[in-house]
Amino acid sequence: MRINRSIASFFVLTAAACYGLLSPLVKMAYANELHPADLTAAQAVVGALGIWIVCLAATRKMPKLPARTVLALFGCGVLGGLTGVFYFTSLQDLPASFAILLLFQFTWMGMVLEWRITRRPPARNQRWALAIILAGTVLAAGWTDTLPSTISIFGVTTALLSAICYTGYIHLSGHIAVDVSPWWRSAWISTGSVAVTLIVFPPRFLLEGMGGSVLVEWASLIAFFGTILPSILFTAGVTRIGTGLAATLGSVELPVAVSLSAWWLGEPVTTAQWVGVLLILVGILVAEGKLNLLKEKSWP
Repeated sequence: MRINRSIASFFVLTAAACYGLLSPLVKMAYANELHPADLTAAQAVVGALGIWIVCLAATRKMPKLPARTVLALFGCGVLGGLTGVFYFTSLQDLPASFAILLLFQFTWMGMVLEWRITRRPPARNQRWALAIILAGTVLAAGWTDTLPSTISIFGVTTALLSAICYTGYIHLSGHIAVDVSPWWRSAWISTGSVAVTLIVFPPRFLLEGMGGSVLVEWASLIAFFGTILPSILFTAGVTRIGTGLAATLGSVELPVAVSLSAWWLGEPVTTAQWVGVLLILVGILVAEGKLNLLKEKSWP
């Protein structure tokens, strides 16, 4: 798929915005008394099946891929699945606002990873964007108001592991089998994701009929916005813009989550959090070169 840089950036932004929908959707699903393990496993199964159905309907023929390529895509999906597993585990010991702050360390991790691999330092606008986004993340996550008095080492460790896994997922999405159709790349990635998710959260709902139609409805909705649509958009967009910029653009997830939590769930949002949301959006514009804070010059 040949797309220009602007469209690729839009794809990544849209995918990240879809992930931002998940927090309020999951909270509403939990309000319907669905068990977290069942919901996580069910949406993973529905998401993987959905992507495979879309791929078969769109292409009607599975391409012959080398076993090494399939395993690499599968491994990328494992990282995506582990991101969710580690993050949801961290939420058992950390406030949600603090856990998401740790998850959002992927913004600088992605930039550093690309720097180390390519040996090319981040452009000046990307460095400015990173600083602005990190500052906005601290405010938008409400960290200044909700820092826990006692911090769980286990919770912090699992939250940071989720950030590391997400960084690896974004990087591999942009570098593995870039000549393969995004449809089929997404299919194999989703297979790896559902496999590791079901290992951690066995699908009890399939054996015991838990949740019924309510579980299916919520799992389908969450799977569409959490797996099917963002997976295809990410795999199509990251290959064009690279890991560093993709990680930066991915930070739009937090403003979307904060805004929808306020509008849909009626959760209170402080002025500091709205300032943080604004800073993140400014940082994204800077990263895309829409706002030139300083003229570009070579790394000292």
